[in-house]
Amino acid sequence: MSKKYINIFISLIFIVLGVLLYKSTLELKASSVVTTGFYIKFLAISLVLSAFVELVKSFVANQKEKVVFAKDIKRFSILVFFLIFYVWGMGYLGFILSSLIFLTLTMYFMGYKHIFKALLISIVVIAFVQGLFAYVFEIPLPKSTIFGDLEWL
Repeated sequence: MSKKYINIFISLIFIVLGVLLYKSTLELKASSVVTTGFYIKFLAISLVLSAFVELVKSFVANQKEKVVFAKDIKRFSILVFFLIFYVWGMGYLGFILSSLIFLTLTMYFMGYKHIFKALLISIVVIAFVQGLFAYVFEIPLPKSTIFGDLEWL
């Protein structure tokens, strides 16, 4: 499949998603202050406009090159398995432990053979994301259900 047709297809998907997102905010009640509904409408309009621009660019551009989704289907399948396990495991292991396993395994699998450095990078990334969501956004991330009341998991 050529890059032109893939870009057109993806642009159309994003236009539909933007329209559906905007439609979902029509039933929200308006108030005198800027609400979440206004923010979502802004995102929906931005999504539709940027997808429309990309759609026009796709029609105008002469992109005949072929797109290869995965050169090595075995490696791609293993990465998809890691991702599915990560999402599934987050409900049981929590964000911290499942992210530690996922990030470390993925880095190792992708060719980063320094396991100690991979663990260290994973810990730093997890600490940053945990701090960002817990203290800046005040959004709790999933906690472990297997290990009970251990606060750090």
